[in-house]
Amino acid sequence: TQCPTAMLTLPRSFYKDISDLKNSCGGGAAGLLAAMLVDGFNSYHMSGGPLGPVMQCIHKPWQVSVHWLHLHTFCTWGTIDQMPNAQNAFCHVMNSVGEATTLANKFLSWDDDLGRPMTSLRSFLGSWKIPEFQFPILAGAPPEIPTLN
Repeated sequence: TQCPTAMLTLPRSFYKDISDLKNSCGGGAAGLLAAMLVDGFNSYHMSGGPLGPVMQCIHKPWQVSVHWLHLHTFCTWGTIDQMPNAQNAFCHVMNSVGEATTLANKFLSWDDDLGRPMTSLRSFLGSWKIPEFQFPILAGAPPEIPTLN
């Protein structure tokens, strides 16, 4: 990043990504996300980041590399972890803590099932029951793999 500092904000409770937060918390998701946005904003400024607007980004579910929901906060002119980038993340400039609730609701509204082929496919396949007899090689111990001496 070209920014003097960057912050990473995580909730105490485990959510693997923004979709998991939305599905697990329902109406409480916006409040938790708003608190993360406020914490990121304030921590960024207290850690030496320039006063004023900040960039706030959350990875899209299919772009997550660390499967624990986290918020990136950094300067508006910088980049971090290939963000801001509409392909990889939900990002928005936050001018003040008063925008946290609106921004949290915006992030959650962007996270819908449209345009998420891998996440939607995983959800679909996760609920699809495959009879065990179709894949007998998966049952029991793995086959022994010969080694070269």
